[in-house]
Amino acid sequence: MLFGFLRYTANFTFLASFVNRWRLATFYSLSMPLSKPEITQLVDRARANDRGAWELLFRRFQLPLLAYCNEMLFNREDALDAVQQCFIKVIKHLPSLREDRKFAGWLFRIARQECIDSIRRKGRQEKLRQPLESDDFSSAMCPGDNTERADDIQLAITFVRGLDADLREPMVLYYLEDFALEQIAEVMQLPRGTVKSRLHRARQILKQKMEEAYEPA
Repeated sequence: MLFGFLRYTANFTFLASFVNRWRLATFYSLSMPLSKPEITQLVDRARANDRGAWELLFRRFQLPLLAYCNEMLFNREDALDAVQQCFIKVIKHLPSLREDRKFAGWLFRIARQECIDSIRRKGRQEKLRQPLESDDFSSAMCPGDNTERADDIQLAITFVRGLDADLREPMVLYYLEDFALEQIAEVMQLPRGTVKSRLHRARQILKQKMEEAYEPA
């Protein structure tokens, strides 16, 4: 899924590094690899209160969920709380899931609602356009890079996080979580065409901002 985005922004080769480091910084690559059939089997076992199955599901999804919630809330503690509440509700409401193969989308939809509830509780605006608070995130993104490359990557991150929430969220799900358009539509409760349109608009905005940032003075 990354290649379409990279082709779209082919004039900025450092974006390949940006996307990969975005994943590393949010520990996406450390999550436990499981195929879709394996996840479906684990969900079926979890329905029967198999503790081993629950543990494997937690290990598979806890870090991707934390990455998603962090990108939604821009606050690590709030993101941790959202993930915790999400798993509590998943355990409680798993019997209501009709199709085990749709577990991932259902899980992220619950996490999304937890993020929305967190925003409402704190009285923050839906757009969430605050500047980043954590310098260590930037450091994790650019370990060992020279200053110029690190600045490039940080600029791209800033532009992505500066998008309105309705554009930023599908970008996070598509590029960070590797969700298909259908899964994103399920999580966000939107038509597939709307998701596709928002991704296109987000890419256009990011491309324009990168071009403006690197225009000769």
